[in-house]
Amino acid sequence: MPAHALLLGHGASGTAASMQPWVRSLAAHGVAGVALELPKSNADRAAEVFKRALAGEPEAAIGGHSYGGRVASLLAAAQPVAALVLLSYPLHRPGHPEELRTDHWRRIACPVLLLSGERDQFATLDLLQREARKLKRAELFTYPGQRHGLVAVKEDAARRIAHQMPREERLRYADYVIDNSGDLRAAELETTRVFALLRRELEEADGSRGERGGAEKNAPPGGGAFETS
Repeated sequence: MPAHALLLGHGASGTAASMQPWVRSLAAHGVAGVALELPKSNADRAAEVFKRALAGEPEAAIGGHSYGGRVASLLAAAQPVAALVLLSYPLHRPGHPEELRTDHWRRIACPVLLLSGERDQFATLDLLQREARKLKRAELFTYPGQRHGLVAVKEDAARRIAHQMPREERLRYADYVIDNSGDLRAAELETTRVFALLRRELEEADGSRGERGGAEKNAPPGGGAFETS
């Protein structure tokens, strides 16, 4: 899978800025994470933000935490995307396991990585394990004792995301937020600008490694493309 970048959406109570700890952790593992500002309480408008951002970087993977991940999954069910990363997917409302939010999952063709806490009040573990089988190419990893927030295990989660995103090169650092709260066209243009900066970083890092003769030090980790073994 050629994706070297991940467009991230925040939870219903969060913002793009609240995803910065994830952006930094992903960067430490060579994944260029870019946080998007999503309209709240309107999944269709939020999905359009992902769509416009992808127009600027079509090979990027998409995903996010809770609401942001659900929105990304709706887009992945509607059009081809490189890969999908779901952090604490809101499978159902707390206390309402009968109201599942997975009708669209069977239409998702891309590789999917799900990371969830085993005490998540929005995703009963046995139901999540059952529903994940609807996905054609999925890997599910759960964290004992963790609830809906995964910040306490974000370093391990970032490592797992990075290992499932093989690519020819790994960026050393990326710390960008795209503020697209006002104009979807601006989101597309800003995504293009941000990834141009990232590519420049990549080229500079590659030249530096070439001078030292140490390109092999930054080879991507092993692992598949989110397929279940």
